[in-house]
Amino acid sequence: MARITLGDRLTALAADNNLSARDRKFAGDLLAYYVKQKSLTSGRRVWVDRLEARAAEEAARLVTVGTIEVPAEFVTLRERILATEGIASWSFNFVDSVIDQTKRGRTLSEKQKNILDNIKDQFSPAWSEEYKSTYREQAQQVAAYYRRAGLPYWQEMVGSILDNEEYVPRRDPFFKMFNNRYAQRVLEQQTATPAFTARASVQLRNNQTTRAKYRNYIGKKAFILAVGGVVEAVKGGRVYTVLFAGNPRPVEVQERYLMKAR
Repeated sequence: MARITLGDRLTALAADNNLSARDRKFAGDLLAYYVKQKSLTSGRRVWVDRLEARAAEEAARLVTVGTIEVPAEFVTLRERILATEGIASWSFNFVDSVIDQTKRGRTLSEKQKNILDNIKDQFSPAWSEEYKSTYREQAQQVAAYYRRAGLPYWQEMVGSILDNEEYVPRRDPFFKMFNNRYAQRVLEQQTATPAFTARASVQLRNNQTTRAKYRNYIGKKAFILAVGGVVEAVKGGRVYTVLFAGNPRPVEVQERYLMKAR
């Protein structure tokens, strides 16, 4: 008979449903360490016995009292979070832990109940409908601004809003992004009528800023080739593709630097 190694024991523990989700993850971490190092430190080694004892104790308890049925709303909530944020999200792991705890007949603390209620609000069908009907179009405009501007904020949410039509962000983080003053300025500028239309004749404003940015184009007439989106959260932050007389390549210029050609 083949010898049972620590690796075999940890593999079994990582898949043992008699352990909580946290303990199974811990067993998996110990296994990863063991595979890499070929051994466990003394401090880690004692946990193999402790986890096996916990699993055995829980198995014996379940024989006596059985498994408690989990409320269907918990399972539905976990599935909704999985579809929205994936298995690695904090919310998914919290709800998964609550389900595991409920199965074992353990009462949730008041703090856990409050957190759970908050997560329910974040992922409720009502919020999903509200987002899609009221906020999605503007959210895409704000997200497009963050991506065009190359800003490092809210990158995961921005990417999901732009790349996944079915994505519904969590309510609280979404409003932190959506209601900040820069996002609101972008929406203000995005809904404003562009100062110039395609094929309009323009030139640069002759001031210190434009001279510093576009020195080679000062005084030249130009034509608007295309009207773009807002790239900065300021008045006149919309970008235009502009072709200056005598230059073969178009240049992107913000509205605030342009004026009608004289």
